[in-house]
Amino acid sequence: MLNRPHLRRRPHLPLLRWLLALLVAALLPLGLAPAATAAPEHHGRGSGSLVVIGGKLRENADILNTIIDLAGGPGRARIGIVTAASASAVNAAEANDPDQANASADGLYYSDLFARFGAVETYAVPIDTSAGAEFPGDAYWAGRADDPAVAQRLSRMTGFFFGGGDQFRYVTTMMHCDAGFTRCGDSRALAAVRRALAGGAVVSGVSAGDTILQGRAMVTGGESYQGWRDGSAPGYFADATKLGYLRSGGFGFFRFGTLDSHVGQYGREGRMIRLALDTNERFAFGVDETTALVVENLDHRPTMRVIGVNGVHLFDLRWAVRGSENGYATVRGVRWSYLLAGDRLDPRSLRLTPRDGTNLLPRTRSRSSLSPVGDVWSSADNPDGSGLTMVRLAQSLLTSDARTAEATTYETAPQFRVTLIRDLFTRGWQDASGVSFQQLSLGVRLAD
Repeated sequence: MLNRPHLRRRPHLPLLRWLLALLVAALLPLGLAPAATAAPEHHGRGSGSLVVIGGKLRENADILNTIIDLAGGPGRARIGIVTAASASAVNAAEANDPDQANASADGLYYSDLFARFGAVETYAVPIDTSAGAEFPGDAYWAGRADDPAVAQRLSRMTGFFFGGGDQFRYVTTMMHCDAGFTRCGDSRALAAVRRALAGGAVVSGVSAGDTILQGRAMVTGGESYQGWRDGSAPGYFADATKLGYLRSGGFGFFRFGTLDSHVGQYGREGRMIRLALDTNERFAFGVDETTALVVENLDHRPTMRVIGVNGVHLFDLRWAVRGSENGYATVRGVRWSYLLAGDRLDPRSLRLTPRDGTNLLPRTRSRSSLSPVGDVWSSADNPDGSGLTMVRLAQSLLTSDARTAEATTYETAPQFRVTLIRDLFTRGWQDASGVSFQQLSLGVRLAD
């Protein structure tokens, strides 16, 4: 069992210094300071694109057409499909049935899907977690990640798609890691994908295929409430509620902060913030289901835009102030932005450009608060719960005359309270598709 790191209490800033830091943090995303100061760190080179999908891709035409277009367009796109995050097939019949849920069946399903949307060639990459003895020959197995023929075939692709499942399976099949998963290197197959991305290919992924694209401190599991109650720890745990992460991270294609998927629907906002605090990450990006964050020109003036049905979260923790109450971690001053389809973000300056046709929501001079709500992180234990609780609370706040809103966790002993504050630097935009916003202040502490 890996030891859980001790929570370190951050000393409080003097009031004047804290206010100055808040002012600087708010001005940076508005483009009022040099872009180089605000930019998240970048490592490595790459001129390709990413399509980061939060889950439940289904047959969303906007997302699928975008992947095909970035891969060269209909009739030219060649898509390599990696489904190693799914479990292995238990027999040959299930392996060849696209209606089943296993790595081989998922490869068949996605091959047909991308072909229908215009790919001239699809390649279901025969890699999964099996040892290879179950189905000899051309069957899926982990050893194929270092097969020169597989790497050669991947080098011909103009786009790649990583399917859902468990992102840890991608680590164990596509990478070579030490015993503690503190350092990992590429298999031949992953190295081929990395070279193609540097040459202009598009890499996309859904759910686990979203999460694996990030760099260090990749989440391996956990729930928001348990993450705040117990903290995070490095490792992969049988307890699905325990907030775990890998120090070595994922593939490292997304270099702008940590990544998470299914965020609004599963109430993962809390675990995103806690993990970023525990691992000293400045930025955390989260993608909702049936939604994608598109990153283009990775190494040459990168741009970000949102497509799909729901939204993309950005938590900026550069000036967040961490504390402690009765042995539990607290935080204030996290800055939360939420983007909808059509919104754009400059990842260097963090400047948000709202989609066309939106109306800027008015500021408020009120000191009032919305009525508190419960189950802020959409607990899986709540039989009457639903997703997007925190998003809807924020959108209600932005369209009201109130200044603050609060919500508590479904779980108690202890119970946590999330407070949202509209301040001088908060902006909101609305159209028929919904409300997006920038720079909403967020805090987490024990409920009274």
